[in-house]
Amino acid sequence: DWLFPLLGKGLEPIMKNCLLHTSDFLEINLLLVLSNICFPNQIKKISVQSILIATVIFFSSVLTYILTFPPLVGEEPYLPLYMMARSVYLGRFIQRIEAIFLFFWVFAGYLWMSTGVFGICHITADTLKLPDYRPLILPTAIIITALSFIPANLPDTVIWANNFYFRIVSISILAIPAMLLLAAKARGKGAKPGAKSKTS
Repeated sequence: DWLFPLLGKGLEPIMKNCLLHTSDFLEINLLLVLSNICFPNQIKKISVQSILIATVIFFSSVLTYILTFPPLVGEEPYLPLYMMARSVYLGRFIQRIEAIFLFFWVFAGYLWMSTGVFGICHITADTLKLPDYRPLILPTAIIITALSFIPANLPDTVIWANNFYFRIVSISILAIPAMLLLAAKARGKGAKPGAKSKTS
């Protein structure tokens, strides 16, 4: 019963929230960075396969969450997978299985953070024409750690993320590639092979 109506509050709120939460998939941009660093053919193939697998996992998780909780509870942004894991109860001895998944969640969090720091350091080093990105790792980690202490608690973090982070990052994800594409077109880099550049 929780699955219907299929479009929920309507198509317009769904599309609006989809655009705002585009920042949830910011890490996909790192695949482009990795493809320019090493093994471009292998990275592209692995990226496509990974995106397909992640899409199936996300779709299954969201569908399970929608079927498990009513709409009012489902709108709460607090740790949905943790809430689903806590609701599992199969007799006296099979319960509170969230402890089993905790290891995977922590590992995924560390992997996400390390990949993000690597991407930030590598892009910064390339932008500033630095010979090596590794000296930037420690300052970047210190800055990220300091920024993480700005929200006082979890509710403040969720409010800040919903009101500021999603909007700012979503705009940057959509606007920056569009600006770079327009700049490349204006400079003639986006011309077809064999066509003369406007700047030549």
